[in-house]
Amino acid sequence: MSRSASLTSRNFITVACVVFGLASLAAAKDARQFIGHYQITNVSEEGASVHLTMRLQVLNYSGHDIRQGAVALYTSDLRSQPIGGFMPIKVLQNTGSADITQQFTVPLREYQRWQEGGVRPGLFFLYKDASGKTLKTSITAARAILPNSPAR
Repeated sequence: MSRSASLTSRNFITVACVVFGLASLAAAKDARQFIGHYQITNVSEEGASVHLTMRLQVLNYSGHDIRQGAVALYTSDLRSQPIGGFMPIKVLQNTGSADITQQFTVPLREYQRWQEGGVRPGLFFLYKDASGKTLKTSITAARAILPNSPAR
């Protein structure tokens, strides 16, 4: 193969990789409208339940400002059941974030699944779209040690 043919082939491969990479990023952005980091503290077991405090920093990449949205915690199994919710967020601006904290009582088995690392808490953002329809969108969240929240 000649040197110019080799360069043309590499250029084609490079361009193809860039195009597919950008397409993947666009798809990932659509799939991850809400992302965040969570921290669990104040854990105490009581029989088949665990009492805990969950702090969540959620970021809005939906493309819209959201008014009166709320985060709900669900079980991580196939028949996902609601555990509870955080207080509504008055306004979550597009590309903005909210730092929210709530106490929950979680089934012991659910908490154990989180600790084993293969499953994350089922966090969903619930809000109304422009037509008034309620949407429930998954939050892609990772466990983190969060810095102290600013004084309010």
